[in-house]
Amino acid sequence: MSKFQYDLSIIVPIYNTEFEYLEKCLESLRDISHLQFEAIMVDDSSQSEYSTALTELVSNETFPLRLIVKENGGQNSARELGLCVSHGRYLLFLDSDDFIDPLLLKRALDIAIDTEAQILTFNYERVTVDGIVIGEDAVWSAGGARQTTAEALLGLSALFMALFDVSFLRGLGFGLVQGTTIGEDFASVISFASKANRIVSFGEPVYKYVSRSSSLSYKPSRDACLSILDSFDVIRANVGEASE
Repeated sequence: MSKFQYDLSIIVPIYNTEFEYLEKCLESLRDISHLQFEAIMVDDSSQSEYSTALTELVSNETFPLRLIVKENGGQNSARELGLCVSHGRYLLFLDSDDFIDPLLLKRALDIAIDTEAQILTFNYERVTVDGIVIGEDAVWSAGGARQTTAEALLGLSALFMALFDVSFLRGLGFGLVQGTTIGEDFASVISFASKANRIVSFGEPVYKYVSRSSSLSYKPSRDACLSILDSFDVIRANVGEASE
């Protein structure tokens, strides 16, 4: 008997996400009802009015969903909490303003389970909130293939580009990178990949990354940009631990 209650846990960190985007995210989760999955939404201390509206919004969902409210700590702290309380064999990190392709996600999960992948990588498309494709980041070739650690390190740039074996993540001895303004996401996925020896790619755009005008106009401060150096220090430490 499996020690996991679900095949997949989907972790969705939330911080005052516009409901136009969050509704699209939820819609894509409704469309995977045929999968054995749970959704864990972690509200990272949004505004009180927003949190109240969020609770009401998700209260009528029929798929397994937990909404957790925590003290503000950043996106990766919300993801880490979701990982800690998850009951799925595999994990997907889904941003609250993005969505997934239900059929391609099922194929990706099937491949991960069949190959016992520690990390199953996939492509993503940049889209509008209405699903109009702006461009595809086709890092991985069509079909499924075994990847070397080096290939994965060169191709991965974000946590949303992969499914992760939960037992593998919990056994690493370190969690998601936290405390830097820029680079937490990248540093986390590179640290994870450096430890993996069963990495499989699926060359289809499972993930839909929604391009937003607010993201295009965001300009981080000089100190925020320099904080990426801290993220590289964490990568160096974690990769060093992997090679010892």
